[in-house]
Amino acid sequence: MVGDSQNDLNKIKNRGRCVPAPVSAWAIGLLLLLGCRSSWLPERSLEDVASSSEAVALADLSSDELGSRDPIEVSRNACTRAEKLRADLDPRCTAHYLAANRLAWKTVNHASLADDAQRNLAAELYHESLRGLIESAQQFGQIDPIHGIRLTTEEGEVTIPIVYDGFAWKPEDFNCWIPVDEYQDEHLTHQHRRSGWGVPLVVLRQRDQQERFMIPQLPFAATAMLRNLPVDGDRKSDEATPNQVLEVFNPLVHSELAKDDGGETPLAADLSAPIAWLNNNTPHLNYEGFMHPDRLHRSGQLIMLEPYQPGKIPLVFVHGLASDPLTWIGLINELRTADWVNSRYQVWLFGYPTGRPFLRSAADLRRECGEAIASFTKTTADPALHRSVIIGHSMGGLLTKLQVAPSGTSLWKSFAKRPIESLQADPQMHDYLSELFFFEPSPFVERAIFIGTPHGGSPIADEWIGQFASLLVSRSHDFSDEYDAFLARNREAITPFYSKHIPTSVHMLEPEDPTLQAMRQLPLAPHIRLHSVIGNGHKMLIGGPADGVVPVVSARHHGADSERIVETTHRRLQSHPDTVEEVLRILQLHLDEPAENSAPQPQLAEGLTQSAIR
Repeated sequence: MVGDSQNDLNKIKNRGRCVPAPVSAWAIGLLLLLGCRSSWLPERSLEDVASSSEAVALADLSSDELGSRDPIEVSRNACTRAEKLRADLDPRCTAHYLAANRLAWKTVNHASLADDAQRNLAAELYHESLRGLIESAQQFGQIDPIHGIRLTTEEGEVTIPIVYDGFAWKPEDFNCWIPVDEYQDEHLTHQHRRSGWGVPLVVLRQRDQQERFMIPQLPFAATAMLRNLPVDGDRKSDEATPNQVLEVFNPLVHSELAKDDGGETPLAADLSAPIAWLNNNTPHLNYEGFMHPDRLHRSGQLIMLEPYQPGKIPLVFVHGLASDPLTWIGLINELRTADWVNSRYQVWLFGYPTGRPFLRSAADLRRECGEAIASFTKTTADPALHRSVIIGHSMGGLLTKLQVAPSGTSLWKSFAKRPIESLQADPQMHDYLSELFFFEPSPFVERAIFIGTPHGGSPIADEWIGQFASLLVSRSHDFSDEYDAFLARNREAITPFYSKHIPTSVHMLEPEDPTLQAMRQLPLAPHIRLHSVIGNGHKMLIGGPADGVVPVVSARHHGADSERIVETTHRRLQSHPDTVEEVLRILQLHLDEPAENSAPQPQLAEGLTQSAIR
């Protein structure tokens, strides 16, 4: 489960408190006061203004009404007053941040009020006050993502409406707003930021309990701008028509901001912050899933980083041994910088307990993808779903191979000496073995990328360290008992490798493993395009050139459309710059080439659905 947004203040600071929508009684915002302009307001600093109504009224003054007062100084004082009120846990601070922001905006946009130096200072105050406004509104429960930022003043309740632009998310998905602060993440090669107008945000979205393919708290990037714009949409008759609106942009879609004079200016963004937040606030299950695979709530789970978007091609990432989906954040962080990737692909992650035999996890992957796609196409077909690209690192590449090749009978023959129908097994065991050893290629996958995949096994699995690692894997007592009972009735029919106990995933990576050898000989489905990325940065005593875990000769796959050798180690391979470059090349190639499998093959789709039901 994803942790609280304040778990790691050194990474992404959140001085606001995240609360679920709808928000608390500090309701409805600031704009009823727009009719309360007054030229008789005494010339005093906002340091002395305690009333949120007075703060807004002063901010509404025209340049003539400001008289000799410096709007920059008035804005700064409003910001200072807001900070003091906030330190006292006084929710009126939000109104003072708004006052400071409106004055700064006027200074930036009106030549009569400012020279260039003033504009630069006003721009700093604008962003400082907007950050404070969002943080305090979050802290005091004043953000209603559907209706706007709602405030209570002495004059009544008023609202700053919110307009969203470019998101697949719905307004009700914006559950917690975190302005981005300084952060570090050693797993990210770069922090992809863009200078410009607006305050970059990490927005947290709470999962609905009915949703299957989302994590409990999912972060995504946004950029907020507060400015004078008309607002479309129905408004209640008792609400004032505002002259300000909070615009929230998707920085993966928008890089420029339209100006009032018709031009454009850069939109600020931080594309890496949500990825860093996810990495630093999500429990890593790499060792738990390896050593205690049966403690996880599911055998394997598909995770989406955005809502399903028709027309976008699924890009499915499958991690390797003693790892978890977060191992992909480095590569995903780099892919996010390509606009064409964001507009044409949607990222799916598959997580699974890596201590279990990978045949089981491969079956889970087939089931999860099949059920996800079936749920998205109940009423409308989507050809993009049948062009999926799947990327597997290390053992995840073996799961990938089992999505793009038919099993035939060779896998079963690596396990048993007799046909499955002749074995003595109860219906549950029969269905279990059938799902593992008999399948067709996924009708949804069109291209596969193997990254450091041990098609021929790894010498490490045979060595003492591999044997020791296997001993660390705890076995399921319930299923071990069932398998032992099955063996007792069929021991002579089972090949030696499987005749004693259920092998761990490490055992199945031994070069002499019969199932691994059979897998390597499986022919790919005719429509599949295959690519290999192979590490060559660390020689091994056994196996020759390698990435330190997988020899080059083991990582090679016959019939690959391309092969890229990268001088790095196994651990660094999936996020190495050369790997990023190669993945981008392949993804562009996938878009340029005509679809090979744009429509599902009925017999394959039916077979997958039947497998999922079992």
